[in-house]
Amino acid sequence: MAAHAIGMRLDMLISVVALGISSAAATIAAWYSADRNNMALKQLRMSVTVFAVAYVLFLSVVVYLSYEFILTTIFDISSDRVVVFSWELLPFVLLSFAFGTLGAMLNGILVGLLDTFWPTLVVATSYWGVGLLGGALIAHFFEYGFIGYWLGMIGASLIVSIFNYMRVSYLIKRNSIFGSG
Repeated sequence: MAAHAIGMRLDMLISVVALGISSAAATIAAWYSADRNNMALKQLRMSVTVFAVAYVLFLSVVVYLSYEFILTTIFDISSDRVVVFSWELLPFVLLSFAFGTLGAMLNGILVGLLDTFWPTLVVATSYWGVGLLGGALIAHFFEYGFIGYWLGMIGASLIVSIFNYMRVSYLIKRNSIFGSG
C-alpha cells in the first residue's frame, strides 16, 4: 500500500503545473474567443498540446532518472519490498500523469470557450464509471489488485484527454463555420 500512496503523491505533485497551465489557457481562450480569432485558438490548442507532451516527457525522464533518490531520500523509504514495488508501479504512475496532464490543460481551453456541460459529464462518467467502477472490476474480478484501479484511472484519463482534444477542435471548427473568425 505504501508504494501506491507514493505513486499517488508523486502524480499529484507533478500535476500541479497542469492546473496552472489550464487556468492560463482558460483566460487566453476567452480572449481569443471574444476577438473571434479562431486561428489563435488553433495555435493555442497546439501550443497547449505540445507543452503538455514536452512537460510530461521531460518530467517522466527526470522522475525515472531520480526515482531511487525520490524514494529513499524524499519519501524516506527503507523497505526493499516497497522500493521494488514502487519501481514496478512507476509506469502506471507516469501514464496516469501523462493523460491527466493533457486532459487538464485542454480542459482550460474548454472553460475559456465557456464549454463546461459536456466536459463535466465526460469527466464524471469517465472517472466514476471507467476509473473507479472499471478499476474495481479489473482489481477484483480479474484479480489485478490495486493495480486494477490504476488501469481504470489511466483509461479514464485517456478518455478525458481524447474527448477534450476533439471537443476543442470541434468548437474551433464550429465557430469558423458560423463566421466567428
